[in-house]
Amino acid sequence: KFLLPLTNGVFGSRNKSSGSSWKTTNKSSKLYYAGKNNNNNNNTVSLHITPPPREKPIETSLTTTNKSSFSVFRNLEMSLMCVYLCSIFAITLPVVLLPVVAAEQAAHPSLIPATVAAIAATSTLGGAIGKCVNGFVCQQAGGRQSSFRYILGMACGCLLLSFSATPQYLAWALCGIEYCSSMQWVAMSVILANHYEKEPTKFAGGIAFLSLASTSGTIAAKLLGTLLLQLNFSWRWVARLGSAMCVLGATIMYGTVREYPPGKPIPPKPKLEVQEIVSSVKHVTGSPLFWQVGIAHGFTFLVRSSERVLGVFFHDAIFLPRHLCGGLTTSVTLGFMHGIISGRAFDSLDIVADKTKFITKRYTLAVLSALGLAFLSNKSIISGLTQFASWLPAALAALVSGYMASSAAFQFYQLPALASKSFKQNQAVAVSYVDALGFIFSTFFWGSVGKIVSHPVLGSHGWSIVWTLLAAMLAFAGGSMLPAITPILHKEAELKVGIA
Repeated sequence: KFLLPLTNGVFGSRNKSSGSSWKTTNKSSKLYYAGKNNNNNNNTVSLHITPPPREKPIETSLTTTNKSSFSVFRNLEMSLMCVYLCSIFAITLPVVLLPVVAAEQAAHPSLIPATVAAIAATSTLGGAIGKCVNGFVCQQAGGRQSSFRYILGMACGCLLLSFSATPQYLAWALCGIEYCSSMQWVAMSVILANHYEKEPTKFAGGIAFLSLASTSGTIAAKLLGTLLLQLNFSWRWVARLGSAMCVLGATIMYGTVREYPPGKPIPPKPKLEVQEIVSSVKHVTGSPLFWQVGIAHGFTFLVRSSERVLGVFFHDAIFLPRHLCGGLTTSVTLGFMHGIISGRAFDSLDIVADKTKFITKRYTLAVLSALGLAFLSNKSIISGLTQFASWLPAALAALVSGYMASSAAFQFYQLPALASKSFKQNQAVAVSYVDALGFIFSTFFWGSVGKIVSHPVLGSHGWSIVWTLLAAMLAFAGGSMLPAITPILHKEAELKVGIA
């Protein structure tokens, strides 16, 4: 008796004595004996095999998700980028609407700067509260569920914003939107960390994708919002557009994003108990690294939030028409996009000393740009520039503000996310609390802008003082961040050498 390979994976056997008894070792195959030659020295056999039917592949949650998703969303970074773009679009629309809404609801034209500053301060307070709470929520619910639920909350907030009738209601609606929006960056960072825990280069690439989504969403909101206002659309309908974008983002998050990569064991969720919360807070806030990075990020955060008052600055100090002021703050968004793209050169640097020089240069340029805005806020300087061209002061101010944003973009997006990885299981809390400091600083700083600008003693020098204070804070941020981030850069360099 012998075995003869009949087809791929199927063997047939026969007894030499019978010559006509064939069978297969695969029960699902069918083998038919066709005939033979009577010459025993030269047997010729024809075999016809019906191959076994293919088994239906087992569908896993991954294959099911991909079948129900557009192919473009099969990439994790692309899905997160689209969701984050939708949330940033919704949170940026009020920046365009504020000058128009303040002019409609302020009691007197002279109170417009103070009204906008008060609304901006209240809204950032919502972000600060959210950052203090949302880290624990994200730890318990996971990044995917947290992002999905909170972006639906943003949709409700934008809808309420469109029905606001007074500056107070408007401020609290924006406060709720900021509160829900504050979850998105934390949730995205946690999802990326879950997927690329041992791949720092891919993690940095994911953060860069989110950064581009942030600037792209901001540009889209400012350009489209300005266009709709110029076409005489009501600001209330523009606010409802933000609600629709949030619903779209929630759909993408729910249908295309996984919390963990396939095959990775899911760690147990920490219990949401008072002891656990206190332990996490102590672990994060008890670290000197947190305070060094948090304070530096808080001051750098002022550059990102400056667009909320920059439109009023263009109108109050440079005398631009009100409907153009919100759109002109796109210079900050374009600056951040340029800074993110040019900041990719940081990953190509192998020596830690070169990386620290890169960061130092960025902080220095941000300080000089803020001083440039202080210079352009002077009334005599504005009058002198207007003699050459009426648009020259506004163009220079937009250019300088964009350069300030470009110089601060890398530090704003990459360094806090890099430092938070040092907190291991409390990473979500660390990211939240670092951002919370930024919102808190913005609340107090921009809340005081209205008083500084409208103070009778300071006269026309109010805006110059505001930008000079910002320059001083950026200088302090650089001095705080560099000693904190340098040891982390050394560890990252050692990790890359180990992988290589």
